[in-house]
Amino acid sequence: MDPHKIRRAIGTGFVRTDTLVACTLTRFRLRSPLHLPSFYLAYRRVQRAAKTKVPGLIVSAFFIERPSVCCTLGLWQSDQSISDFNELFEHIHAANWAIRRVYDNRQKVARLTSLHMRVEAFSQNLYWDDVDLRPYAGVSDEW
Repeated sequence: MDPHKIRRAIGTGFVRTDTLVACTLTRFRLRSPLHLPSFYLAYRRVQRAAKTKVPGLIVSAFFIERPSVCCTLGLWQSDQSISDFNELFEHIHAANWAIRRVYDNRQKVARLTSLHMRVEAFSQNLYWDDVDLRPYAGVSDEW
């Protein structure tokens, strides 16, 4: 590996890559914290379907910012994988269901934000539970 591509900071290290890996982050501001359990269950249903029907999902996560705010995160092999996911029936169904639970009737706006980012660098610790990210980062096994 080219040592000029590695940039080190105190306690961290990462390498810039030319990978196609993309990251999606969606933040939901729920009308009520009581919607949180059903959002998690909807996430699990969509995740199961995506793992079996959408090639290119590397890993995904659901996390809670506070009782009325949750987020989903996905790492994808390419933009095409995200496009395929956006056409998945289970995702469309869950999105239509979710929009009613994040819609602010007073301000007439859905309280959600979705970001799509290109991954341009990976840390040296390339393991996410049982997923080895090295093949997607374009780095060798020795790294």
